[in-house]
Amino acid sequence: MAAGLIVTAAFLVRLKLASETFLNADEALHFMAANQSSWKLTYQASLTLSHPPLLVFLLHVWRGFGTSEIILRLPSVLAGTAFCLVFFRWLSDLFGSQTGLIGLMFAGFLPPIIALSAEIRQYSLLLLFAICTLYFLERALARNSAREMLLSSICLWLAMLSHYSAVLLAAALGIYALLRMFRQRPSRAVTGVWAAGQIGALFICFILYFTYIAAFGRSAFHGWMDVYLHNSYFDPSRHNALVFVVTRSASLFQYVLGDNVIGTLMLLVFIAGIVMVLRDREPETLVRVSKGQLAILLVLPFAINCALAFFDIYPYGGTRHCVFLAIFAIAGVSLALYRMAGQRLWRGIGAAALIIMICNLLPSHRLPYIARTDQQRGHMQQALAFIRQQIPRSQILFADNQTSLLLGHYLCEQRPFFINEWAQGFNTLQCNGYRIAGTDGRVFTFIPSNFFASWSEMVHRYNLAPGDSVWVLQAGWLWEDPVASQLKGKYSEFRDLDPHSFGRNITIFRLAADHAMPAR
Repeated sequence: MAAGLIVTAAFLVRLKLASETFLNADEALHFMAANQSSWKLTYQASLTLSHPPLLVFLLHVWRGFGTSEIILRLPSVLAGTAFCLVFFRWLSDLFGSQTGLIGLMFAGFLPPIIALSAEIRQYSLLLLFAICTLYFLERALARNSAREMLLSSICLWLAMLSHYSAVLLAAALGIYALLRMFRQRPSRAVTGVWAAGQIGALFICFILYFTYIAAFGRSAFHGWMDVYLHNSYFDPSRHNALVFVVTRSASLFQYVLGDNVIGTLMLLVFIAGIVMVLRDREPETLVRVSKGQLAILLVLPFAINCALAFFDIYPYGGTRHCVFLAIFAIAGVSLALYRMAGQRLWRGIGAAALIIMICNLLPSHRLPYIARTDQQRGHMQQALAFIRQQIPRSQILFADNQTSLLLGHYLCEQRPFFINEWAQGFNTLQCNGYRIAGTDGRVFTFIPSNFFASWSEMVHRYNLAPGDSVWVLQAGWLWEDPVASQLKGKYSEFRDLDPHSFGRNITIFRLAADHAMPAR
């Protein structure tokens, strides 16, 4: 009863958020790839994304139900809600229903988990298929069931087709399953199905690598992460190995909790939970798992992810790219809280509720950032009305990379269009009579240091004459203040700039093609 109420509330919270905000650039990018006129074009568009194709293929079908924000985000909302329910059942099997309820509260109401469940991104699918893999694996080994082992393998394949981080999960669970099977000696049917599942996972890795990853090349695929995740890769010239492990682990918990102070404290609680597991004489589980195996299950995914960061392969730290680790982080924290509360449920629930309340009321913001109030759908509607009413169609719209994606979605009114994120140069879009000149992925969002060079290149590329009016648009995430306010505040040449703002994160202003630029 209690679990059902929590899951229902979690669904309503996600649904509300999904209905309130306009799409971010990543969401628009994924829908752009899916919103093609044929499966062939959808597949070709998916090849330009740095993610596996499952979400794009799902959206290609789902768009038939509608293209509003709430409809497009509904698969993520449903997957995020289902994740909460399966997580509760998995955690209850391992540590009892009391610990399961505490974990369910965290999964249902932590701000970052809610946010990822209300976006057109892969992470809700990843979390759902990852937890289903874990759940059915435990049931298969507990019941000696080949059928449930097959379900676990299928869910693992779907997780890998959702996000590349599922490969790390597959490695950790492969080691864990071998340890379990070596001790339990399941039937040949169960062992055979598991082995076939591992072979299938390797085949999917092979296909994804040669079809998607290799097409980018290591430097291209890795490079976009370096823009804002450089601290999540170990660099011996900048990092001490031990300090890197500690700080990146703390950063991960800070991300999962959504609050830097609480996240750091919860890392210590997680460590305490591991110690408690190892000190148990007989683990309080509903499945036959030794204390050593439980500790390995909770710790090994972190170790593998961290090891890959040391080899400069995959980032480790407070980023959505490592969100699959939230499953194990929340599990360890929930177990520790329940034990620290003297195994009294109401105390554990109260502690979890207090932590969740603080994380929601006092969140720590990470760059790039857009506040929920600034991402309200009304701001985008007002900006579009301004464009249609105030900007002649003969005048060019100059946008950074993320803004061009948003304009392609909203100004083109969800009609099919395509932008190759990896192609260098400007992306030109024609939307309802407007011509949009969008920068490539090297200029994701305008800041003064990239705006001046982009402006000069754009004026030359489109053969603009002196006096021609150009409207500069910036919308979406920001690393700094909007470029309009920075230009107006720092450079005398822009003292008379008249920007039009719609919330903090959408700005439109006009410049003449021969407007004087500061000396650089």
